Amino acid sequence: MPSTWPGALEGSLYCGIRDNLHGGTLDPLALGSEQKRSLLMCGLPESGAKQVLSSLSSLHRKVLCFGPSPIEGSDQTSSLRVVTGQDPYLFFDALDFLESSPKDPGLTIIIHSVAQLQSELHPQHFQRLDDALGALLRHSSEDSPLIVCSVDRDQNSLKSTGLFTTQWYFPLNATDSLKMMWPKLPACSGLPGRGVEITSGHPPQVFQITDFATDDVGHQRWDTPGPRQEDHEPAHVDHSNLLGYLPFGGESALLPVQQRLIMICPNEDERLTMSQVLAHRWGAIHASGLDDIVAFADEREASIETGQDLLCACLATSADPRLAPTLEKLRRIGVRTVLFVPPSTRLTYDLGISSLSIDDRELIVVESEHSQDMQPSTWPPLHHRKDPTAGDYWRAIISRNGQPRLIHIPRAG
Repeated sequence: MPSTWPGALEGSLYCGIRDNLHGGTLDPLALGSEQKRSLLMCGLPESGAKQVLSSLSSLHRKVLCFGPSPIEGSDQTSSLRVVTGQDPYLFFDALDFLESSPKDPGLTIIIHSVAQLQSELHPQHFQRLDDALGALLRHSSEDSPLIVCSVDRDQNSLKSTGLFTTQWYFPLNATDSLKMMWPKLPACSGLPGRGVEITSGHPPQVFQITDFATDDVGHQRWDTPGPRQEDHEPAHVDHSNLLGYLPFGGESALLPVQQRLIMICPNEDERLTMSQVLAHRWGAIHASGLDDIVAFADEREASIETGQDLLCACLATSADPRLAPTLEKLRRIGVRTVLFVPPSTRLTYDLGISSLSIDDRELIVVESEHSQDMQPSTWPPLHHRKDPTAGDYWRAIISRNGQPRLIHIPRAG
């Protein structure tokens, strides 16, 4: 792979070679310039598109992929986020991110397996995705993400496919019915990775995909802010009150200011670990078990001096008649309480809440993949993942603008 190539621009990608018949030369095939920030690939996956998507996802650049993972056996890395219709929380957050018109030239957005994606989504949600892609393509600039879409017979499912500035056509094993959807192309060998590029201002050119190369320096990760994310963070953000991050863009979610916060986590070991991590992060008092909570409340009530006003309390069960009056005592003496509790249909009763439901602004549900593990919340459960205890964050559902949304809570204190 070349470390540089003729006409290389900062942030551009070397993808292969193309046959410049008019100039009698073999020129670099590259993406990422202002004129080539959107690519539509047409052809069967094995003809070359699958190789391109896998190569893009293996570079140390941030990739947001709509469709199955391009890297076999890996749904997510520090640089790759895979979004399908099977995980509604991740899909809606990714869609919100697209609609915010992100300005990050180091980001690559991939869309493939369009027919499968369409079958998994409500028609209104699929249309919203199409509209968001169309808006990004219409207002593309040198600061915009690189958008790559791979289609075969499902090309007409997305209206936005007509807005891509560069098209690659891979003829290997393409049926006559598929070729009827394509423009007239010059002769091209039916080899893997061999195709024809069509772009405005240039005649069609035959190319061959090779190993990818980029001049990017460093490893871009999803769990760190993008180059312009700092501009969106309020100047007064105190990261000692950090709860977590939105899955896309790195925007912070801070500890809510409510007097009481209830964090529901079905796994007892994870619940205790999370309470200790967050107590350390927030500089709060940590209590494990109701006896510790009662002792702290009595000691604080009897103390003349003002002490710590935030308590992180982990409970094995909420079914104890002492809990409600102790929480009321803590409220009365001005101590904010974050309760880490297991799911329970009786939770509102155990906490002494008179209404039938808990204010969703006081509720956070962590790593709950079944409706019974969400009680008393009525939010949809999280999508199943192989090992919820793995990774460097917990998945949690919070209320944002009245809607349940996903955040990632870092496991590191």
